[in-house]
Amino acid sequence: MMTDKITNIVLMRHGKALSTHESKVSYDSERILSPVGQENAFTSAQKLRSLNFYPNSVISSPFVRAIQTAEIISSVFNKAEIQILPELAAPNSIETLLEILLKKEKAGNSLIAIGHVPTLNLLAELIIPKREFNFAPAGFAYMRINAKDFIENSKNHGKLVEIYNF
Repeated sequence: MMTDKITNIVLMRHGKALSTHESKVSYDSERILSPVGQENAFTSAQKLRSLNFYPNSVISSPFVRAIQTAEIISSVFNKAEIQILPELAAPNSIETLLEILLKKEKAGNSLIAIGHVPTLNLLAELIIPKREFNFAPAGFAYMRINAKDFIENSKNHGKLVEIYNF
């Protein structure tokens, strides 16, 4: 059952990845993080800690570079559980994706979703209307939203706490 509590949600783009050639893979979904991507993901996690954000859930796209980013984030936050959400890689609808994310909230009401552009840009613009988002690799938007009110009537939009890009 959805609560009236405010949900702290961070939308984060995966860290900078190597090309398919550099990763020695055939598919975009198999690309791995570059050393810079790993470092930037760690830096973003540290920035979130400095903002007193502590996720109860780390939700990742199934793409390798997103999972690797999630693993770095999780390691900074005491091995927070990582959940794979295929819709972060290929959503049927942005509105439905946001509902799925918000329904995954756990006690503590803080989650981080790691995915790709343009999906993350569209999700952020749904939560914070009249603002354009453009996530850099390992960049994030930290927002607060009343999940129940948002899902039930979309009248209460979120509040942007911090945006961080490299």
